[in-house]
Amino acid sequence: MYIGTNFWYGANLGSTGPGGNRPRLLRELDRLHSLGVDNLRIQAGSEGPNTEPWRIVPSMQPEPGSYDEAVLDGLDFLLYEMNKRQMRAVMCLNNFWHWSGGFGQYVVWAGGANSIPYPGDYDAYELFAARFYELPRAVELFNNHIQFIVKRTNKYNNISYTEDPTIMSWELANEPRRLNLTWVNHTTCLLKQLAPKQLVTTGVEGSISSKNFSNDHASPCIDYATFHLWVQNWSIYDPHNASATLPLALEFAKKYIDDHAAYKDKPIVLEEFGISRDNDDHSSTASITVRDQYYQAVFQFAHNHHIPVNFWAYGGEGRPRIPRANWTLGDDFIGDPPHEPQGWYSVYDTDNSTLEIIHHFASMTTTKSSANTLKKFIRMSLSSSDIDLITSLQFAQKQLYRFLGPILISFGTISCILSLFIFTKKNLRKNPCAIYMIIFHSSSCAYICTSLVSVTLSSGYNINPTSYNLIYCRFIIYMTMVCDILSPSCLILASIDRILVTSSNARTRQRSSLQVAYICAISVVVFWILLHTHAFVYVNIVEFAPNYDICYFIPGVYFTIIAYYSLIVKAILVPLLMLVF
Repeated sequence: MYIGTNFWYGANLGSTGPGGNRPRLLRELDRLHSLGVDNLRIQAGSEGPNTEPWRIVPSMQPEPGSYDEAVLDGLDFLLYEMNKRQMRAVMCLNNFWHWSGGFGQYVVWAGGANSIPYPGDYDAYELFAARFYELPRAVELFNNHIQFIVKRTNKYNNISYTEDPTIMSWELANEPRRLNLTWVNHTTCLLKQLAPKQLVTTGVEGSISSKNFSNDHASPCIDYATFHLWVQNWSIYDPHNASATLPLALEFAKKYIDDHAAYKDKPIVLEEFGISRDNDDHSSTASITVRDQYYQAVFQFAHNHHIPVNFWAYGGEGRPRIPRANWTLGDDFIGDPPHEPQGWYSVYDTDNSTLEIIHHFASMTTTKSSANTLKKFIRMSLSSSDIDLITSLQFAQKQLYRFLGPILISFGTISCILSLFIFTKKNLRKNPCAIYMIIFHSSSCAYICTSLVSVTLSSGYNINPTSYNLIYCRFIIYMTMVCDILSPSCLILASIDRILVTSSNARTRQRSSLQVAYICAISVVVFWILLHTHAFVYVNIVEFAPNYDICYFIPGVYFTIIAYYSLIVKAILVPLLMLVF
């Protein structure tokens, strides 16, 4: 996991034009890096005209296909400086809301309306902005922007954006609502085709505004899911009645994070959360007691599930010209967008107690780079054809486990039961070989009912208790290891018994007896049962990627020992003995 922040104004701060302040940008990056905040979610698209209210000014794209070179230069410079500090960027390409132009501006550009009905009535604005999905010209203009930005080459280091390790991911938009899933799939796959080495995500808020969160992220071209958490905006927390509503907000936050952590299809990131200063005071000197409590709790809730977090938002050394006023050109860029009261959610460079909490949780993260854990889960250097092939194979695998898995389990279990019924008959129980076969089929049945059932549920139905229940995790690994070696051991003993009983030497034939069979069988069973008890100690639920845990051997010396054990005993010794006997 990682701790990041929203730094949407980074390109404008790095600009050589109005609003740019590169010395401040460098200081802000240094401060964030020193805190361990190495993931920045930045706006990689803003639309004009610059005369519109409540808007990022100057915009990156004042008119369709026409770009402000100073802002583009600022984006290059920002990524260049982030690269020096090994920081990673989430490139947000669009915005459902109007404060960067976004969907509404594309609707106007596409001829869907003459002007944007700026929010007052947010439901009406949502319906207006959602027209974006249905206007081919609006989608075309946005696709043109995607092509322009993603294919760009940074002028400061001559690295193509698609090859720049600074860019962790490309995001469709900030909080896209009323999603058209066809558009989501087409656009994410366009991004994946253009930038196969980088991640792609949606930017959605989560279940609060989604009809089906899982479906929103079902496209094979989406690498990880996102959600946002806003207890104050959603009227759960009232800063003027904090004593009564903060407990409710914390309870809601925990449940909201827990609910989204239950989504296991892909890694997930909490990329926005925030809360105001005490009593909703927007002054930079107002107390932050409640905010510190809330940040501490949310970071902990997310940390419990290994979920990466980007807090909203970093204001750094910027200060509002007039607290609570809207932003205008010439004001400092801070964490609050132009349409929101300035000073609402910004974290300043002097908010020492909040910064200490951020630093504390950042220091608890397990990687130096925010992209590393996600890259472990996703193969980053694949072409679009490779991705299509892998997606098809994964789908085929899931269907095989879903439909053939239960059939194989049923037939295997029935076969073992019938075999046990035959070998336990009175006339066969007197045969030493039958003793070994009884243990063999018992072991096979146990393997089917534990390991094979677990794999089928996990791969075919996304039901995987081993990823969150440690006792079950260790039990499944233990049973798999024991049964996996016990079955061939019994076959080897049965083969040895057949050699003894068919020997031409009478004394050799006498060694094939029930007494010898019981001694050998019990010894082998007890030996393998005891030998593998280490699994109950050294097997753990290991974080493979953010929000993607697997039941596996603890990395290190133990893992190396298990690897050599599997190679020598299972891959060499057992097959060799079966060949010999």
